[in-house]
Amino acid sequence: MTASQNVQMMPSKLHLSEVPEGLRRHRAWLLWRFEQFPDEAKPRKVPYYASGRKRAGRQGAVDDVRAMVSFDEAREALASSDGYYDGLGFAPRAEHGLLILDFDNCIDAKGDVPPDVAQIAASTYSEVTPSGKGLRCIYEGHFPNRKSKTEGNAYGFETFSESGFVTITGDVFDLCEIMGSDTTIAKVTPEVEALCAARFGPREAQAPDPDDFMLGRKPPLGLEVEEMEALLDLLDPDMGRDEWVRVGMALHHETQGDDTGFDLWNDWSSLGGKYPSEEALRGQWESFERRKGDRRPQVTMATVKQMVKNSNVTPADEWPVPSPLPDALLPVPPLTEDMLPKDLALWLTDIADRMSVPLDFVGVPAMVMLGSLIGNKVVVRPDEFTDWSEPANLWGAIMAPPGAMKTPAVNQVLAPIRKLEEEAQIENKLKLEKHSLAVLVQKSKRDAVMQGARKNSTSQSPDNLEQALMACAIEPPKPKLKRFITTDATVEKLGEICADNTNGVLYHRDELPTLFLDLQREEKAAVRGFLLTGWTGMEAYTFDRIGRGTTHIEAVNLSLFGTAQPQRIANLVSVSTAKHDDGMIQRLQLLAWPDFVSEWVPVDRLPDQAAREAAFACCKRLSSLIAGAVDAQVDAGGGKPFLRLNDEARETFMSYRVILEANVRSRSLPEPLAAHLSKYRGMVPRLALILHLAGNGCGPITGDAMRAAIKWAVYLEQHARRMYASSDMATSDTAGLILRRIRNGELCDGFSQRDITQKGWSGLQDANAVERALRTLQKHDWLRSTKVPTSGRPKEIFHINPSALPKAATE
Repeated sequence: MTASQNVQMMPSKLHLSEVPEGLRRHRAWLLWRFEQFPDEAKPRKVPYYASGRKRAGRQGAVDDVRAMVSFDEAREALASSDGYYDGLGFAPRAEHGLLILDFDNCIDAKGDVPPDVAQIAASTYSEVTPSGKGLRCIYEGHFPNRKSKTEGNAYGFETFSESGFVTITGDVFDLCEIMGSDTTIAKVTPEVEALCAARFGPREAQAPDPDDFMLGRKPPLGLEVEEMEALLDLLDPDMGRDEWVRVGMALHHETQGDDTGFDLWNDWSSLGGKYPSEEALRGQWESFERRKGDRRPQVTMATVKQMVKNSNVTPADEWPVPSPLPDALLPVPPLTEDMLPKDLALWLTDIADRMSVPLDFVGVPAMVMLGSLIGNKVVVRPDEFTDWSEPANLWGAIMAPPGAMKTPAVNQVLAPIRKLEEEAQIENKLKLEKHSLAVLVQKSKRDAVMQGARKNSTSQSPDNLEQALMACAIEPPKPKLKRFITTDATVEKLGEICADNTNGVLYHRDELPTLFLDLQREEKAAVRGFLLTGWTGMEAYTFDRIGRGTTHIEAVNLSLFGTAQPQRIANLVSVSTAKHDDGMIQRLQLLAWPDFVSEWVPVDRLPDQAAREAAFACCKRLSSLIAGAVDAQVDAGGGKPFLRLNDEARETFMSYRVILEANVRSRSLPEPLAAHLSKYRGMVPRLALILHLAGNGCGPITGDAMRAAIKWAVYLEQHARRMYASSDMATSDTAGLILRRIRNGELCDGFSQRDITQKGWSGLQDANAVERALRTLQKHDWLRSTKVPTSGRPKEIFHINPSALPKAATE
């Protein structure tokens, strides 16, 4: 298999139940059939309305829109046609906000797909075309309809957003199922933008193709309600009637005739002296719907923006309309039961249900715990021939607000390893007592030799005395103390624990930000270095300390887990990624920031004892894992026992890695996020190893274990994106506090940063945080800054966009 995704080679069949809801919900469905035309080698796909009439006319015309049907109606018409039609079609219009990519002849005779196409297709819902040789990918976004011939390119490429129609098969691209995107219509990615630019040139240089089938309407600008309100605030509602009507038409177009646009127009109009009535406005509003099908030029919000620019209300320096501050976390998927080892799934879901917490709270620490129990007793080699090896240890964290029950939930999950720790402490106590006794015996022997030497000093030869003393001078070796988990230890003590437990140990810190902030200090560089070595799981480390001597660790294998509050981790990310490049935060592979369960559901029942016993037994088995029992291999020269992937698992992993490497190397991601995702090339095999062994697997790792591991990777990537975007959220929160002070009249035009920090206002006392917030407000056009000369350094003062000022200040 090449570095591309192999797909089925037979012509695609209809699997309409797989069509995602994001496509079904639009009333833009029709039918199509193959029809042969004279002098044409290949039949055409001819569209028909569900009524049986052949489609004709202009895309978006009233008759065309009315003839479209829902997905269910189209499917029913297809089923009742007795095979007259060959399939369903979707006719995109600009207001749908969809971009459909059509890749022609991108599946070769072997079933291989070019890596760049595979990456784009795996990121969103994609399906195989009716010929079985092409792919169709559906994104949220817009790009004018364009077509690029196959000639001179590896494959044909076409985009649909506003005209024509595309066939829909529901025959999901295999890699979408692996990546978990088979039900998702994603937003347009930088890779899609880059491909469109490469094939069609910059968007600004494009002109509508007069040969396109039924040219579409101009798309909305995608303005938020707040942005439209801000524009209306800068316009006089008593303007001339023609202009007033054009404002209504623009709002109607932007909101697609929704009542949101009508309410904006009505509220704004009611502020003027010429306001007719809500009933009169409603009649005018409905006339805009009837006008959509005619040929007069469209009026969009771009017209309103031009009105604002030309109006006398706009300041002389033409303040732009400010854009809203980011006010929502990126969406993330939940952890699902099928991602967990079977022997732990029932136990973990029982804990989450009884405690009314997300499954993420228990699933993530469970995987870190299992990884620590396996450690490097058996490693995974993802390649078929190389010696690239990955142990099972992982670093993870759960982020949730205070009071979310994350700590009690984690404590429940760590009960098995704490039980193992208790049993080990009993054994360690016996080992220490035995060692103490051996030391006493050795000391007694030495004292006896010395006493005999004093009595027989004349008869005993020096050589015999030396041999006797040497025989009892060597102290009994200290026993290796078995440990499974530690919660607080100095780096030297942690080194001793790791030296005795080279197969692995779990380091649990309840509040990870406290640890990471402490590690940012210069004097903690050695501690950081030791922990980073422990993350790799197989490297040696040596401590040389005066007073403690030398401690050599054959292999440091350290699993790390903790919890964090969102605000603290957001601040930590924004600061630490700027100051450190050793990737401490990026090594938190299993980092989850689930949506908080706001509704508490009381569940008062006994724990599932059978599920609990099964989970404890699994942990016990992994803690005493023997490499030979799972058919692990060992190189002729020695080294760690290892398992490889079977053919199915290796092919599945390669398909995923093609997408991962393209993402990481594309330079389209923020550097900290790219560094984080780069760790997934080792994390996925580690997860597959854990899932395989926790599921009583033996021999090569299976495709099922690898698919579950990739589900984890897809899930974790979205949570990582939320975390790295949260640094902007933390800044937005501070910026929002500054805006509130402005709107309350507590900050006037021409203020300085010191005017904020010296007030002691809540949330605005950190100078660095305030500075970042002021830059964010400038970026979103709420503020401008100028430098005022002084006797020393120039003073920076900030000017306020009039739309942010209190209403009284602008009247």
